[in-house]
Amino acid sequence: MLQKHARRMESMKLLKYEVSNVLRISDVNLNMDGHHLVLFGGKNGQGKSSAIKALLMALCGKSGMDWPDIALKDGENKGWVRVHLSGDAELHDDKGFIVELLLRRRRGGNVIEEFRVLDSAGEEAPEPRALLKRLYEFRAFDPLSFERAKPKERADMLRRLVGLDFDALDAERKEIFDKRTIVNREGKALASRLEAIQYPEDTPDGKLSVVQLVSDKEKAQAHNRMVDREHQTLKEKKDELVKLAEEREKLQERLVKITQAKAEQEALVAKEEQRVAELCKLDVDAIQKRIQDADEINSNVEKKLQALRLNEELKDMRAKAFKLNADLERIDREKQERLENAAWPLPNMSLDETGVLMDGLPFEQASKAQRVLASVKVGMALNPKLKLLVCEEGNDLDLDTLKALEDVLTANDYQMILEFVTRSQEDEDRCCVVFKEGKAVKGDDRPLLPDVLSEDELSDDEMDSDVEAE
Repeated sequence: MLQKHARRMESMKLLKYEVSNVLRISDVNLNMDGHHLVLFGGKNGQGKSSAIKALLMALCGKSGMDWPDIALKDGENKGWVRVHLSGDAELHDDKGFIVELLLRRRRGGNVIEEFRVLDSAGEEAPEPRALLKRLYEFRAFDPLSFERAKPKERADMLRRLVGLDFDALDAERKEIFDKRTIVNREGKALASRLEAIQYPEDTPDGKLSVVQLVSDKEKAQAHNRMVDREHQTLKEKKDELVKLAEEREKLQERLVKITQAKAEQEALVAKEEQRVAELCKLDVDAIQKRIQDADEINSNVEKKLQALRLNEELKDMRAKAFKLNADLERIDREKQERLENAAWPLPNMSLDETGVLMDGLPFEQASKAQRVLASVKVGMALNPKLKLLVCEEGNDLDLDTLKALEDVLTANDYQMILEFVTRSQEDEDRCCVVFKEGKAVKGDDRPLLPDVLSEDELSDDEMDSDVEAE
């Protein structure tokens, strides 16, 4: 009985392949045991492509390939694909397994599919698709399509195959790059605005208050009026002294008194003279000039303050740009580290921004044979369990490349089915299998009828069932 889970995978191979009434194929029974490079030949429209696609239908299912719109052969009500695989000890059956795809046309005309995996005792696996996916993980990989792909497409294929899908990182990088572009653009604009602002070096940090300056002027004027009054008072006192001196002679009788008064007055005048001498007028004109200059100074102050603000904004912008640059470098480092630590299918294979590299050189610079063999080795590395590769359009491979390809397959005990359009008898002689009108006219064993119900044995309920392949 097939087990649902297996801890370890061992190599398995395709032993036999049978098809009946699928696509263009009528009946084909092919013994694949012991073959490594198998050329499916024939002229266009004779069934070779159908034979390959039918095999993929059984091994891949609808989720692993481009399922044909019309899978059942025209005019038929049932068809099938049967793939015989070698055994596997880990799956507890050394004798082998059979993968079956059954197609039935319902009475309404719709075609239903039933997929199953059988062990050597005929017992079914409970989850056939999950089991087969484990056997044939990269089941849709075509080495020749890999070789023919454009550099970017080939690089994308390899990234997906080795788990180096950078879509998320590239999206993040683009987002950061766009943000940095905006920040740098805004920073340049700020720098230009800052450069355009000109003001004297001695411009104060704050604006002058015209109201305060007017108040200072009024106080200075009041002070000066007080000084004038003091000077006038002093003058009046001096004049009084003169009068007293003039009257001294006239008022001898009052000499003592007058002399005493004079002395007192002299002392008072001296004191007042000293005090008044210490008084000085404030420069009202200077204050007036400051009032007149206040608008210009305040304009320069505004420019200085604006420049200081812009300078701070510019610092912030440069800090943001620095961080964004660091983020970009982080992403680039992560991508590089993942590239360096990737489990490449081949030791001499790598990736850079230009595409896939072989021995450090672009994949395209290798010869045709080298590219084909490298692509096949990639397919081998990706399918270690079921050693089967399926390729289309093999006509551009020359005899030397085909020979080298067969040697590589044989050395590694792999199988490859390769589609080949024949144009001559020599081409047909080169092919293991030749198709004509939906049948294999070369390489076909006599068809063995599968152990499936015939159309006559199907009940009405079974014809109308909704069983579908995974």
